[in-house]
Amino acid sequence: MRPFSRPLAAYDQRLRSRQPTQPCRPLFGYLLCEYFAHVQQRHRGLPADEYITACEQRLQALGVEAGARLWEQFCLRRLESTDRGVRAPLDLGSAQDVLNAVRAPFWAFLFGEDERRDVQQLRLKDNNGFYLIEREPATDQYISFPRDYSGIQPSAVLSGVIRAVLGCCGFESAVKVFLSEGLTYYEVVLHE
Repeated sequence: MRPFSRPLAAYDQRLRSRQPTQPCRPLFGYLLCEYFAHVQQRHRGLPADEYITACEQRLQALGVEAGARLWEQFCLRRLESTDRGVRAPLDLGSAQDVLNAVRAPFWAFLFGEDERRDVQQLRLKDNNGFYLIEREPATDQYISFPRDYSGIQPSAVLSGVIRAVLGCCGFESAVKVFLSEGLTYYEVVLHE
């Protein structure tokens, strides 16, 4: 033992010995719920259409801010494990490769489980769009809203995360979210 050093307290030992592998899901839910309540209160006097648009824009802006930081953390952890030979490096050469990385390892990093996602190429005239299809978004579990405003998509936060990841990888895009037949669709349109 070095002079003038004291043993670590029990709470210090636990914090240092446990390396968190993913963000805390209940904390994510609580913060998202509180932020959504704040956004609802801030835009309360607007007509229904403007209210829905304003809320979704604020939620997507939150997703963009958080998504860039989470992607950076994900890449750093992935790089550390790649250097140790645990994982193969990600191929991020095309937008479809980035969306595949979002679909499997990044979502598993965020939510602790690899939910089944499906990336399909969207048939547009210039062939620059994709759909990311999700069965039950994690955001929908934490947010409730008045029945008058049932058109609000809480998944706008996740569309912002997808937009931020694509932006960090050098692909400017617009991401829209909508529901159809019980599935949530993230429509990704790339800007060239």
